[in-house]
Amino acid sequence: MTTPYQDSALPRNPEKSGKARERHPAAPLSPPLGMRGIAVSRSLRSFGMLGTLEIQRVLPKRKRGPREALVWGWPTPIRMNARTELPTLPGKPVYGPDAREEVRRIMREAKRAGINLGWFTKKSLCKVAKGERPLSYTVWEQPQAYVRRIQREREHEKDVREQPLQLRFVPGKGLLVGWRRGFPIVPASRSTDAPGGSPPA
Repeated sequence: MTTPYQDSALPRNPEKSGKARERHPAAPLSPPLGMRGIAVSRSLRSFGMLGTLEIQRVLPKRKRGPREALVWGWPTPIRMNARTELPTLPGKPVYGPDAREEVRRIMREAKRAGINLGWFTKKSLCKVAKGERPLSYTVWEQPQAYVRRIQREREHEKDVREQPLQLRFVPGKGLLVGWRRGFPIVPASRSTDAPGGSPPA
């Protein structure tokens, strides 16, 4: 006698199939992927937040002081009480992606303005950009102050070229006029076109 046709994709006995699924539940979802598309093990998944950074793993305490943890966006362990937000303060360096992006911004602005920050300053900024050291107040403030000073000097030189003469009223002396950038200032009545305002012989 010929056996009736039965699709191999359909279970022959629904009751036995249901019991088999109970004994062998579906496999769990695959582990989450990391920043580079690599599966992250259970020990490296998030354990909360440290400021604005997500904690990968809290490390065992090995010395005095706060515990250390590995966080996303920073290659080395940092203390649990570390600062992770800008601006940086004296004695309170900043860790994390914000610090790395900030030093990149400082270097971009200096390069755009054609200002050389110097070898030592560039080295310190590059270490922060690579995550080798936190962004301290000195490393953050000094390059910006230097860029601002150079820009002020350039603006002053431009202003002097456009307006070389300076007029100033001094009590008891009246109106004084003279050349800028250190040239002597003389009373307006004695001024001439010669640098320094000395009268012709």
